[in-house]
Amino acid sequence: MDTEAGQAKQERSRTRWTASLDRMFADLVVKQIQLGNRPNNVFDKKTWNNICDEFNKQTDLSFNNNQLRKHLDVLWARFYL
Repeated sequence: MDTEAGQAKQERSRTRWTASLDRMFADLVVKQIQLGNRPNNVFDKKTWNNICDEFNKQTDLSFNNNQLRKHLDVLWARFYL
């Protein structure tokens, strides 16, 4: 597969994060924090699974834990800029 075709396929599979998706994700993260599921400022695997499952159920998307962790990093970076 040439580089252009690979890039086109990768772009098609990307989900655009909208403000409403960001809000929904942030609400789930805040809910887990309020439930006390973030000891030492870190979510454990079980909590990430809960966030991921609930987010995918609400949005009908199929993100994995790693993708959501990376997006949380993006949101934190935006917040602190």
